[in-house]
Amino acid sequence: MIHSKKLWWGLAGGLAALLVLGVLAYNVFYAANFGEEGSDTSYETVKVTEQEPVTVDGKAKLKTDDAYYYSREKGDLGIVNVADGQRVNKGDVLFSYQQAEAQYKIDDTKRQLNRLYDQRNRLQNQAASPMASVNQAFVASPLVSGLGAYVATPVNLSGAGVGAGQAPAASDPNCPPAVSGQAGQAAIPGAATDQAVASPGLAGQAGSEAGGTVPSGLETGSQAGGMGDLPAAGGQAGVDEQVRQLNQQIEDLEIQLNRAQAQTDNQVKARTSGKVIYDAKGITDSSVPLVRIISDDISVTGTVGEYDFYLLKDGRKVDLTVPASGQKTTGEIISYENLPAAPGEAPSLGGDAGAAMAGQAAQAAGQGGESQYPFTVKAKDKIQPGFSTKVHFKLPGFVLPKEAIVEDKGKSYVFVYRDGKVKKVEVTTAKQGRQEVVTKNIKAGDEVIKNPEGLQDGQEIDLAESADKADAESKN
Repeated sequence: MIHSKKLWWGLAGGLAALLVLGVLAYNVFYAANFGEEGSDTSYETVKVTEQEPVTVDGKAKLKTDDAYYYSREKGDLGIVNVADGQRVNKGDVLFSYQQAEAQYKIDDTKRQLNRLYDQRNRLQNQAASPMASVNQAFVASPLVSGLGAYVATPVNLSGAGVGAGQAPAASDPNCPPAVSGQAGQAAIPGAATDQAVASPGLAGQAGSEAGGTVPSGLETGSQAGGMGDLPAAGGQAGVDEQVRQLNQQIEDLEIQLNRAQAQTDNQVKARTSGKVIYDAKGITDSSVPLVRIISDDISVTGTVGEYDFYLLKDGRKVDLTVPASGQKTTGEIISYENLPAAPGEAPSLGGDAGAAMAGQAAQAAGQGGESQYPFTVKAKDKIQPGFSTKVHFKLPGFVLPKEAIVEDKGKSYVFVYRDGKVKKVEVTTAKQGRQEVVTKNIKAGDEVIKNPEGLQDGQEIDLAESADKADAESKN
């Protein structure tokens, strides 16, 4: 009996010991496992901050710097119409060329036209007698529209039926009034006095101008080379035919003169408005511009690579700094190239301001590097032309690590930590150069959960101490 009690007490003690060991083991292992599970509920956050601006090199230039060179091949220098420091508008004449040969040919053509006008006018006057009348549909001067630069001057043809000092009637609508000064300045290539028409209907004067004598219906019955008297009867058809032939000859010469005036350019005009810089060295040295037109506006030109092309947009605001002077100002993009510079090319940016930068872009492209795209910025404040300038592009959107963005059914979400809870926020992302950025529904200062798998909207969580915060506390 006593032996049995001792056995039961031994068993009870052993069970108690096992129970204690079990409790201890449970506390040790369960607490360890519970601690690990609890650590999973501590999340790291990423603080949303604005991006650093993209900075590219630029050069300050005059927005307009237009050069005009004197070319001796175009003729002798005539009149310089501008002075150094003068302000001009687009279209103003800067200087002109003297073209003696061209002017001689124009004068010859004008003289031929004057003779034909005079011949036709006298024919009309004589035909206006009670014995005959000219079909007025044939009589018009000038015949070619657009001949605004030429005005015929009545010419007295000695021996042609008009006395010395006699001019066509001023009231005659078919004879242009006399105008003093030059009537045209354009050259007529290949035009010569032998272009004066020589066909029936002209008196001997026009024929002699053409280098020969041409029979004329007007000479029939004429006295001393004059017009003579028109036939009293049956002459109407002949008069109309003579006027028709004169009109054909006049029209041909008017067309030649009109074309010559349109093609010949002996005046150099300003392509832009601005201030004149005149350099007399340009008269003897063809490499020096005789006249330059510059603007008061300053522009900054630069280039961006293909991965930064998204930065370029008309009207985009930028910040400018000038390292040499420490100056800071702002500006906006006014132009840029949509196509990269091809090897060996230097595309302009609507003027001379971007030529140098475009040339650098072409050189970079030609060397097999990243394609370059030139742009021009209009500076708000004046910058010394030629100074190097830094162009700063502020970037929209926020850069977040990929593990902070959750994709769900084709949409993107982030979990923003606020007041101990997380809020699931739908966001919009966009490609920006080499990175993805979030463009909507978050702001600078927000705390976004990193690796938010398994979280629900509105869930309470504990935040793990960030490495940055721990380092800061350890330093203190």
